[in-house]
Amino acid sequence: SVHADDIHFDVDLMKTHYYIRDSVYFTPNEMRFDNMTVVDQKNNSAKFWGSIHHTLFWDYKYDLHVKGQNMFVLNTTKLDNPLYYGTVYADGTLDIEGTNDNLIMNIGGKTRQGTKFFIPLQETEEAEESKFIRFTTSAAVTRNKKFSSDDYQVNISGLNLTINAEITPEAQTQIIF
Repeated sequence: SVHADDIHFDVDLMKTHYYIRDSVYFTPNEMRFDNMTVVDQKNNSAKFWGSIHHTLFWDYKYDLHVKGQNMFVLNTTKLDNPLYYGTVYADGTLDIEGTNDNLIMNIGGKTRQGTKFFIPLQETEEAEESKFIRFTTSAAVTRNKKFSSDDYQVNISGLNLTINAEITPEAQTQIIF
């Protein structure tokens, strides 16, 4: 095993920073992460576990998982991403499985206090085409306990991304027309 002492990394797309202090286990064909603690820039922590299998560091196969509470997961401005931006704190999970050619990412989360999220829509046509946004009331959520995610999956060059986000009342969310 290799002990990771103060590994820091950024998720540029989200403009967030994290660090890890723990051990990574190596075998000839695998990197294993056993219940590592990941800490965000606000000192909140999550657990990270899983493995990356490979053949001589080629043909990667991922089985990675993160579970956290009140994690700082988004810190962007309109200049960083004009499609959506803001500050997001969330409880949730991230699962990454598959290969580089067929990567499956499942994200499930619930916003926390301090969340301020903005979705600018410039034209009516854009609003009509934003099928990834679904508005519901608490009554609808109670009535339909589980939604079908078939209409809300995005496939991009071998990436299958599913996001199931619960936006809570304490989160400030604005759709800007």
